[in-house]
Amino acid sequence: MQFEFKGARLSKAFYREIFTGWIILGPILIALVGLGGSRLGEFVSVLAEDDVRSQGIRATEVKVSGDVRASFPIVSLGLIKFYEHDLRFEYRDIHGSLQNASLKFQSFHSSDLSSSPMIWYMPDRSAPIAVSWALEARTARLINSGFYVLVGLAVLILVFRGLFTSLKKIQRYRNCLSRGQLQTYEAKIEPLIDQQTGKESEIKSYFYLVKRPSGEFSLEHFMGRPLLLDRGRTSFVLGLVDPMDLTQKIIFSESLYEFDLSEEDKAKLIQKGRELLLTPH
Repeated sequence: MQFEFKGARLSKAFYREIFTGWIILGPILIALVGLGGSRLGEFVSVLAEDDVRSQGIRATEVKVSGDVRASFPIVSLGLIKFYEHDLRFEYRDIHGSLQNASLKFQSFHSSDLSSSPMIWYMPDRSAPIAVSWALEARTARLINSGFYVLVGLAVLILVFRGLFTSLKKIQRYRNCLSRGQLQTYEAKIEPLIDQQTGKESEIKSYFYLVKRPSGEFSLEHFMGRPLLLDRGRTSFVLGLVDPMDLTQKIIFSESLYEFDLSEEDKAKLIQKGRELLLTPH
């Protein structure tokens, strides 16, 4: 049966439901991606420091200042202590000029700031300095920065996948709304069991039977409470199926909040569903 409410549109509540999660989680996800991106530069720098040490010039009159503090970063699962170094260096280059540089890195041990590390630098300043303390902490630095780079990449993939899923859902609803045909599916209602009392709770799970092209039936779950229609002792859910792709369908919720329909059109839709139940299939 063709869905006849051509003027129907997806409601603001429908779009709000989809994008509210993005609005809440968006800043967090962006921050995680940004963190991974910031650590990518550190990861690359660690890999490039060997070239600075082998090809660069060793600095003289090195002085160091800064802070070293213990931490348990996420990468260690709170089990391994890392030491966060935030150091500033003063040194003289090959021409005797006084130079300044800074470096942040993590290691498995604390550096003694009362001593001075060895520093190498490129004559053209084309790369950051290489510091002996940081070179000795190469493994810890690669683990820490590499972990955050992987987290950033994983979050980025999840963001794109989530956006694709959301946009695909919107397109599915639009297609079904514009050309969909009404379809009923037999409902299966299962009450949830209260784990404390062992009795049935008032909360129920809703499923419906879908016939596959192979002729087999599968049970699909509906999140929330669907619009239920009864025929005798059997309940049915009402939905729209895209005639151009029978695998694409939507199931109406009890309140029909997804659609911008008047109360009159909602009543007509329910009546059409009841008429469909009486139509021989």
